Amino acid sequence: MSKIPAADFLKKACVLILCAAAAWLASLPLGRIAGLQNETAKGSLQIRLDSSLGSGMLVGLLGGYGALLSDFAWISAYLAWERKDSPKCLAAIDLAVALDPEMSQFWIQGARMIAYDMPHWKIAQLNKINGAAPSEEVKNAVHRRLTLEALRFLDRALKIMPDDQDIIAEKGQMYLNRLDDYAHAAECYGKIMKISKDPPVFVRRIYAGCLEKLGRDAESIAVLEDLLKILEKDEPLYPIITKQISSLKEKQKAAGLGGKSLEGN
Repeated sequence: MSKIPAADFLKKACVLILCAAAAWLASLPLGRIAGLQNETAKGSLQIRLDSSLGSGMLVGLLGGYGALLSDFAWISAYLAWERKDSPKCLAAIDLAVALDPEMSQFWIQGARMIAYDMPHWKIAQLNKINGAAPSEEVKNAVHRRLTLEALRFLDRALKIMPDDQDIIAEKGQMYLNRLDDYAHAAECYGKIMKISKDPPVFVRRIYAGCLEKLGRDAESIAVLEDLLKILEKDEPLYPIITKQISSLKEKQKAAGLGGKSLEGN
């Protein structure tokens, strides 16, 4: 078994220490700007999540050690998440993606923390401060503002990886689950339909559902009919899609008859 020369070992150790120090220095401004604060007396929320040191510069500075240090930053984010410490969690998330900007799962998981977890922390904080639970209006405002922040965070990821289907799908799910925004969700899933040679079944179905919600029944039928072509007739999903297409066509027919009836009157 070959031994690593002492000089080479010390050199690598020094480089690692310097890289860690650089990452620590880069993280200092993040803790100051990743704060949660009340925007109004009603408790609406405003947060900032930006890296003061460009990710390209940081990656160039750290070279091959960026991914390793990114893992440590992510562990720090997770520990802060366990403590429900929003500012430290946000700063660590931002540092993790700055150190390894092409790690899509850090972007996705970070966005989920912001949209799905942090609103509950903020509401609990407001409850503790005020001695009473915030109104539904305030709760809704907190959820909405943090969801929008999570979407902006994912937009940052898409500037680096514009065709990452997992990130695009995550955006679409947030528009659906958090905002009931079918128009923007349709844009997300429609983009996957365009860039994917063989879009996943779930993408096709959700896209068709969004189109139906938007009153674009003909487009929804076209998407479902294309899906039907790739399904085997003995698959459990086949009769479900067939029934869905029939229902949409009946809806179209009824709408057409209704229009003629109105014209006749």
